[in-house]
Amino acid sequence: MTLVKWESAANVTFAAMNGVLHLWKDADSYTQRFMTRLLYDAVFCSGNPNNTGYISMNALSNKRKKKKVTLDHCLSPQFVARMVYDNPDKWLSDLDTFKRLFYMCCTTIQVTPEENNALSQLTENRDGVFKILVPTHKKYEHLNIILYHQDKGVVTDVFQDLVPRELVSYEENYLVS
Repeated sequence: MTLVKWESAANVTFAAMNGVLHLWKDADSYTQRFMTRLLYDAVFCSGNPNNTGYISMNALSNKRKKKKVTLDHCLSPQFVARMVYDNPDKWLSDLDTFKRLFYMCCTTIQVTPEENNALSQLTENRDGVFKILVPTHKKYEHLNIILYHQDKGVVTDVFQDLVPRELVSYEENYLVS
């Protein structure tokens, strides 16, 4: 059986994260950063297997004007990695469960580079202290990013299906607002 690129990445990441899990509890901020990069790097190297077909109205305008657009991974893989390490019984005990989460981390939406930058500013990591300024499922609404889908038109509240409930719950520990 031949696996697709993202599945191979998920398998290796599952093994790697399990292999370093014992370091997490007492890890300094640099070690934690390197550990969370395992998921982050693997997601970004997986291509674009989970493209939603959503595009911001501003990105749609950019495309029409032949200006740049970019893909936003609407879940922050590096932050999701923290959730995984903090809850290994849920995420690192079963490969299929991990693979579903990994695939969700590959979820992308087309946005402008400016929107992508603004979205990235809503999560902070300073010296190992994480802060969530706006929960993942509310970031686009917070920034007034309107989404369009070719088959559905202008859409609202798409994040109910795109963001795992466990992540919404986990983020509450880091919300500063």
